[in-house]
Amino acid sequence: MSDTIPSPDPQSDLDFSLARRAVERGWLAREQVEAALQMGGSLLARLPLSAEQIRELATPSRPAPPEAAEAMKEPANRVGRYWRLNPLGSGGMGMVFRAWDPDLGRWVALKFLKQIGDEKARAFFRREAQLAASLDHPNIAKIYEVGEHDGNPFIAMQFVDGETLSKAKLKAEERLRAAGKIAEAVRFAHDRGVIHRDLKPANVMVEKSGAVYVMDFGLAKETAVEGESLTGTNVVVGTPNYMAPEQARGRAEKASDLYGIGAILYELVTGRPPFVGESSAEVLTQVVTAEPVRPKRLAPGTPADLEAIIVHALEKDPRRRYAGAVELIDDLDALAQKNPLRHARRVTWSYVLAKRIRKQPLIWATTTALALAAVAGAAAGITFLFRARREAEKAAAETARRLEQEVRASRERDEAKRRESGLQRLATLWHTVVERKQELRSGRVPHAAARRDLEKSEGDVSRYVEEWPGHPEGYYVRARARLYLGDLDGAGRDLEAALAKAASFRPGRTLLGMVRIQQYLVRLVGQSDTDPDRVALAKPVLEDAVRHFAAGWEPGREQEEAERWGLPWSRDDRVAVRVAQALRSYYADNSAPRAARILKEGLAEYESEEFLTQLSHLAGKTDEALALLTRAIALAPGWEVPHFHRGILYYERKDFAASLRDFDRAIALKPDWADAVTNRGVLKGAMGDHKGALVDSERAVELRPSDPAVYYHRALTRQNLGDNAGAVKDYDRAIELKKDYAEAYTNRGNARLALGDPDGAMRDYDRAIELKEYSPWAYNSRGTIKRDRGDLRGAIKDFDAAIRLDPAQWQPFSNRGNAKRELGDLPGAVADYDEALRRNPDWVQGYENRARTKLANGDGPGAVADYDRLLERRQGEAGTYVERARAKARAGDLPGARADLDRVIGMKATAEAYYHRGNVRYAQRDLAGAIEDYGRAIELDPGGWEAYANRGNAKMGLGDVKGAIADFDLAIERNASAAEPHVGRGIARRGLGNRKGAREDFDRAIELKKDYSEAYLMRAFVRDDAGDRAGAIADLEAAIRHAPAGWNSLELAKKFLSMLKRGW
Repeated sequence: MSDTIPSPDPQSDLDFSLARRAVERGWLAREQVEAALQMGGSLLARLPLSAEQIRELATPSRPAPPEAAEAMKEPANRVGRYWRLNPLGSGGMGMVFRAWDPDLGRWVALKFLKQIGDEKARAFFRREAQLAASLDHPNIAKIYEVGEHDGNPFIAMQFVDGETLSKAKLKAEERLRAAGKIAEAVRFAHDRGVIHRDLKPANVMVEKSGAVYVMDFGLAKETAVEGESLTGTNVVVGTPNYMAPEQARGRAEKASDLYGIGAILYELVTGRPPFVGESSAEVLTQVVTAEPVRPKRLAPGTPADLEAIIVHALEKDPRRRYAGAVELIDDLDALAQKNPLRHARRVTWSYVLAKRIRKQPLIWATTTALALAAVAGAAAGITFLFRARREAEKAAAETARRLEQEVRASRERDEAKRRESGLQRLATLWHTVVERKQELRSGRVPHAAARRDLEKSEGDVSRYVEEWPGHPEGYYVRARARLYLGDLDGAGRDLEAALAKAASFRPGRTLLGMVRIQQYLVRLVGQSDTDPDRVALAKPVLEDAVRHFAAGWEPGREQEEAERWGLPWSRDDRVAVRVAQALRSYYADNSAPRAARILKEGLAEYESEEFLTQLSHLAGKTDEALALLTRAIALAPGWEVPHFHRGILYYERKDFAASLRDFDRAIALKPDWADAVTNRGVLKGAMGDHKGALVDSERAVELRPSDPAVYYHRALTRQNLGDNAGAVKDYDRAIELKKDYAEAYTNRGNARLALGDPDGAMRDYDRAIELKEYSPWAYNSRGTIKRDRGDLRGAIKDFDAAIRLDPAQWQPFSNRGNAKRELGDLPGAVADYDEALRRNPDWVQGYENRARTKLANGDGPGAVADYDRLLERRQGEAGTYVERARAKARAGDLPGARADLDRVIGMKATAEAYYHRGNVRYAQRDLAGAIEDYGRAIELDPGGWEAYANRGNAKMGLGDVKGAIADFDLAIERNASAAEPHVGRGIARRGLGNRKGAREDFDRAIELKKDYSEAYLMRAFVRDDAGDRAGAIADLEAAIRHAPAGWNSLELAKKFLSMLKRGW
């Protein structure tokens, strides 16, 4: 029981206070007030001056412009407190949007930055941004806020309504003035230790009024990365065309910003930056090694002093530039006033020559030396004393070389004959493998015998491989045999070995791609639906397949390529080519229609089980896929693969009996197929046969003891059997074999939590999330622990992540709803329960959770609707009828609430039912009946305090103030920590004139319940009675601040506060 009846309406107290203050102020005559009081209703409505003052107090802030109001209709546009509208542009740092700030009623520029990297880099960025935000200068765009939205960093900054400097149409003197403003902004920032690092025309805005703003101060560091430095040791920060040489080498300093201003001036004068090229690398090379073209050559009318300023700012050596922004400002001022420059000097021939000598001193020194030295040479005679001997030695060496070539050629001819003989033998082995494969799949030969024959052929090929270990063809044929035996891993190893011998072996590339696809498909379903992200787990296998297909057979030349390597060509090869083409089209080229067409064309030519099985994976409907697999099984009843895949399809459509038959058959055909055994175990678990599932899990461990997945699945089975300790051991083994097995950490955490080890569970969830971002169930489970520990905001953050990663699951929505409800965000909790129930309409508890939350949020009709749904599933449950009665009462349907409670009392008279019926009778103003029901509730549960408290309220309504105080005393005696009876007793004491006792009760109520608005309101009246206007105002503000949704005294508190603040 939790409901309490509200205290009597204190409107008359406010009316009295309003009347007294109106007369004291001289705003109204006593007779006017008395007449207004006699007319009834709110006195405030009778006082025009007061109404006007209240309207002034209630004047809202600047309304949102129409386009902002439209954007605010879409929740996805919200970023923190801002509402995002249209994009303004993009650059190296990211996207910029115009946005509306409703709190301050202004436009802002909202910049979303590219990902910054690790946490250390993000922390550095935040420090830099906060430092930049401290820059308050008329020529620096202000930074209002630095934050994150959905994991992406953003900056809210001043919105400048204008153009970038590169687009603004400025006159010559306006350009110089703009450069001066840029320099003043840079001087101000440098004085405070902030370097811009990316000065360029695009980072300077010119407002329509002509005001100049430098944007992105201090934010370029580690964000606007446009290429590697020339040294390769640091990251280039900035834009190459405007970058100083030292910055191109990875080091930025204050002088780099002065270079940037020079580059901006250069472009303003010439129409282009100092250096241009086809690539960033080309530009960076020029920045470090070349001198820019003199501005006068590109713009002949450039004043000599302006060129001198630009050239001085663009010096390669930062020590030879302006010593600081102040010097640059001095020269710009001198130029504007047509005075001599104080720091830069005009460009002359001697100046250019000196720069060239400084840049390449060695070349200039060498050139000078050569010009001064005399070149002399003398030819010396060559002796021929040993010529005859050398010629004899040369002739002997030539004879030896010819003999060596003849011996090598003879050996190569012999090896070629032996090789040809070996390839002929391999061709015979290949044909035998194909025959044995057909016997195995057709069912014409007993399966065990056919399999033994194929295994014998595989052994024959193995002996060939031992004889020819350095050639790829034998590995290829053995891989085909192993593929027919269902040994995908063995086939893959053989093809990897073949490619290690000859990377250009295209047949091996294609076949390895096909093997990888088969491994991908098996892992995709072979891990079972208990893995939350089996697609992600199998993705690397698919990527490897696509890579090998890209280097495989050239379309149309497959047979030619095979024969070039001495491989035979058969019908099986033609089938394999079509299958490979289809797989490549589907997985590499993302063209399902083309893949299906290739397979159907092949099927028209050959009735092949491979075509049918592959087509089943492309079928749009389950029935179609089942039909194709059934045809494949009819053609090849001894082939386990279509049985396995048909078993998966039957499992997905929950035809467990048919699925079990197919898995049984696949395992009978290939008893050592661990994936089939594992999936059959999963199926048995779904059928409730957890012991049978454990048998299959044990068998899978025997078959593949080094595979972490089999331990993982056995652990899941043990959890289903309640053996959490055994599950933990299996997860330990899985993690030992696969250190980054995030799913194993997640589920081990679940097992540890079930064993009462929340700390161990939390460590496992943390590790799972650290290993893999896609860990929705780890986030969800960690969130439940945080919620249990009272960290509601941390829990909600984890549930947010779980939902973002896997929005199809209902549990994270449910859990987040619970946390939001406990945090007081009732609308947010209802929204989450909506999403959970939309995903799982059979979640009965969800209707109850949502109903209670709606009721607490004042949505009685919504709560009634949910309780109606709940009663459809819980017919005859008395507690649900009681809850629905409460909801009906809140919705104003008092007769309906009374009917529900009458029904419950008829079923089973309980204190709770009488208590709530007493509340309904109180609301119907049947105070005597309410007192009777509260009395019955007290008889049945004398220890409860709520019935005493509410009976006290009812007695107050009948004028029995002393009887009410007695009930409030009893309520407090039974629960001294309940605030509500203190408020009730305080109201009663005030009614008897005991203001001191009333004040004590209201103080105690607030002490017990810090956010109790009703207690603050009533204490405000007591304080006002005592002349403590400031205290009354403070209490009213607290009452309004803590006001719960649907509090019926809210307007009263606001009116009273308004009057007190006006001095009434």
